[in-house]
Amino acid sequence: TRHHKEVVALNGGGTCIYLQTPRLDISSTVIRQKWKGGKSLAGLVPPAELSVMLSHKDTISSCWR
Repeated sequence: TRHHKEVVALNGGGTCIYLQTPRLDISSTVIRQKWKGGKSLAGLVPPAELSVMLSHKDTISSCWR
């Protein structure tokens, strides 16, 4: 489980919780290589971005030869 790092009170009664998360260094080169190799990009790009990429698959593939 994740441990809370810091909880901050916000105006209006809300709270902001900062969580400790591992840093993920993901290069655009890795993204392109996986895309060209037909590998999954899940976990490497946000789901909404992946959806857009998949809807423009032919255009992206022609640019990333």
